Amino acid sequence: MTLTWDEIMAVGLPPLHLEGTERQIEHQFEALFRKREGSSLLDPARGSTRAMNIDLSRFSLQQIVIQFRALGLITPSVRKRSLKDDDNYWKLTPYGMTVMTRLCAIQREGRTVS
Repeated sequence: MTLTWDEIMAVGLPPLHLEGTERQIEHQFEALFRKREGSSLLDPARGSTRAMNIDLSRFSLQQIVIQFRALGLITPSVRKRSLKDDDNYWKLTPYGMTVMTRLCAIQREGRTVS
């Protein structure tokens, strides 16, 4: 599946609205894959709702996070966490919030720009 960077940002930035993990970004992409590919990729034998044959590789996820950082969209969270919590937490920068809002807002039909 090929996605544009705008599509990647529209999927990957909302979980970081307040603060989120790389795992949450990954789950958003899995949901997108299931939606786009439809039920033909679901595993009915196991009663699974997880997409088969679709995987967001660790490398791809890292590339997405690196690109988000390079574009100034996200920054590492500095909130204190439990020592047992080994997730990587990110939050949107003010610019990231603007980009996410622009990409995810529902456009009004028939609107003309002058």
